[in-house]
Amino acid sequence: MDRYLTLDAGCGECFRGDVNVDLYKEASEHRSNTKVELKGIPNFVNCSIEHLPFKDRAFKHVKSYHAIEHVDKPYLALKELIRVCDSHLIIKCPHRFSLNAKAKTHKNQLTRTWFVKALGFFQTYFSGTLYFRTGISRKQTLFWFIPEEITVEVFRGRCTA
Repeated sequence: MDRYLTLDAGCGECFRGDVNVDLYKEASEHRSNTKVELKGIPNFVNCSIEHLPFKDRAFKHVKSYHAIEHVDKPYLALKELIRVCDSHLIIKCPHRFSLNAKAKTHKNQLTRTWFVKALGFFQTYFSGTLYFRTGISRKQTLFWFIPEEITVEVFRGRCTA
């Protein structure tokens, strides 16, 4: 059993895990060309979520909030997140029709259907069984509801629910 329980993949400056992963560069478009301050982030690993330097099923829980829309290959990132997760994975990202989905730093605009198809394929790829559920939060405008955020939960092994 590893001593680390939670991985925060794409932590940014608001870390939530025992191990925190993000890809920081010297300057970033949304940070006005200033170097990001990495002090105070415990167990920080500078890498992309498309290529995580951890063994299979290294973490009991994996969280990735608003990171998958920033990578070049979201399918590969999803595969890596499932690979290092032993029990429970939570992914959050903006829906493709949300008001903030077209930000300059977003390389992908994902939908719930994309996650369902990708996770359906991964059920046969990974040993054991994958269970997943998806949800969409919506924001009310004057006359209708706009999809705002996708939440995906993946469970590995036996489903107790």
